[in-house]
Amino acid sequence: MISFDVYRLKSKDPAARRRAVVSIGKSHNPKRLSILQACLDDHDATVVRQAVAAIAAAEEPEALEALHSTLRHANAEARQAAATALSKRVTKDSAEEFVPLLRDHCPAVREAAARALARLGWQAGDPELQTQFNVLLGNARAAITGGEAAIDPLVEGLRHDTAFVRRNVAEALEFLRDPRVVEPLLAAAADPDVSVRISAIHALGKVADTTRSTPVLKTLLQDSNPKVRLAAAEAIAGIAGGEHAPALAPLLKDSNYEVRMCAARFLGKLRDPAMVPLLTPALHDPDGDVRRTAVEGLAACGSSAALPRLILALADDDMGVRNAAATALNSIDPNWRQSDCVRSAWTELEATLVRRPAWVRAAVSQLLSPGCQTPVTLRMAAR
Repeated sequence: MISFDVYRLKSKDPAARRRAVVSIGKSHNPKRLSILQACLDDHDATVVRQAVAAIAAAEEPEALEALHSTLRHANAEARQAAATALSKRVTKDSAEEFVPLLRDHCPAVREAAARALARLGWQAGDPELQTQFNVLLGNARAAITGGEAAIDPLVEGLRHDTAFVRRNVAEALEFLRDPRVVEPLLAAAADPDVSVRISAIHALGKVADTTRSTPVLKTLLQDSNPKVRLAAAEAIAGIAGGEHAPALAPLLKDSNYEVRMCAARFLGKLRDPAMVPLLTPALHDPDGDVRRTAVEGLAACGSSAALPRLILALADDDMGVRNAAATALNSIDPNWRQSDCVRSAWTELEATLVRRPAWVRAAVSQLLSPGCQTPVTLRMAAR
């Protein structure tokens, strides 16, 4: 029977060869191990993995030795499958066989070796190897403790075929203030996986080399994914500086409310009266949180030019916006009620209150009542 299976190993159909390997693995022919080992050179990965599984399941004393020797096979699929099979049998005596595999050119082999060594609680004496070991286990945060030795293994991790690992590495690189991580992070900012891109963007916002990172972050403000736009906006906002206002101000019209709120927060943080005309339209934003952030931003600007618009914000439907507006008015000018620049705003507020629900009018009355010198407005608010 085995001769027929050996004949089927020459088939052009991988499925036929795989079935032949299974059949040979179940046979009792004394030559089956050597036949299975020859199958490790098959160009189809499923056939190779099946051959390794058959060797691992064999009861002959030589099977374990054959499996260990497969760790050094030229075929990466064979090495990976052998490392995975042996990971459940690894002992302190056999651990050293897996250490060279941590530097294997195949990521899957490196991971399989790392999992096998992790079962033993293995620790490397070499800082760079320990860093690489931590990255392979998905513990990138621990890897950064390797300092200089951590950079190369972490950068390599950004090219990993698993998005989860790439994202963890990008997050870890945020804590390495080293210019060598900038280019790899810029590449990761274009990763096909959104979570990786976002982590890379946040990391770029923390690196010292803004000359290279900021132009890329600004292009990402136009990304089709709102989460990417938000990450880019937050990264630029973290860098701070009035020179970035022209890039972030247009985001006040973004379709995503979090992006709009980030832009409003940034413009207010500049504490520049020149930002008042940019922030004022955001007082009409459909989202209450954005309107409140705009009010707080206007307060930070400290300009009397914002007083008329803030007075109108007292009639906002959102309580948080109304309270923030009252606080902002007193912050900019404690005597804002007597300011000449707000006279027309009182008239407009009066007209606005007529169209507001009773509970809004009552709330405005409560906000204005302490020391208010505008009886007409209070009368309108109390109706």
